Amino acid sequence: MDIYDVRIAIEGKATRLCAERITDAEIDEMRDVIDLQEFYTKKNSADKIKGTDSRFHELIYKCSRSAIYESILSNLHRKIQLCRKVSVSNTDRAEHAIKEHREIFNAIASRNLDLAEKLMVEHVINAKNNIKGLE
Repeated sequence: MDIYDVRIAIEGKATRLCAERITDAEIDEMRDVIDLQEFYTKKNSADKIKGTDSRFHELIYKCSRSAIYESILSNLHRKIQLCRKVSVSNTDRAEHAIKEHREIFNAIASRNLDLAEKLMVEHVINAKNNIKGLE
């Protein structure tokens, strides 16, 4: 739970920076990742969902252009892989996560910094609550 608390504290800020600094090419790449995640969610392919979920977050860290946020969040991300696998295996959570990713993406693509940050914080809180509910 501590990892989720740290993510809640800083992943929104990284997403804000991403929305400010992302390039058009990176927006296209992020859109492709979300489209793939939606496809794999419909196919119930947990490993592929996990991979695209991870890639979405990695892109946000990278596009923040903050070496500190990218390093910290990538490290935390590696530590929660088992939680992420369990989470995306839950069809309801996988469908909610993709909807949340799409909303975060739309805020990033429209360069709405406040909304992108807010939506990411909500997303991580939802992920944490999902894992708590599985304990």
